[in-house]
Amino acid sequence: MHESHKALTDAKPYTKEAISDYDTAIKLKTDFADAHFNRGLARANLGQAAKAKQDFQTALQLATQTGDIELQNKIQDTLLKLN
Repeated sequence: MHESHKALTDAKPYTKEAISDYDTAIKLKTDFADAHFNRGLARANLGQAAKAKQDFQTALQLATQTGDIELQNKIQDTLLKLN
């Protein structure tokens, strides 16, 4: 799943429809860090910076809990780009 977030401008997976899909995934598995991260990318791409940052923070917390260092690094890099 990490491959899906190549760049903030990679438009197709980061549309309003994608946000709905990520919402569904998160409802089914609230600790799905990738879904939180990808929803954050979609929101950032759509100009929803505050909501995106919330998603990134949640994803970072979940990735830290599971020890997913690769995802942690990607989230931190993305947060730096938003600031």
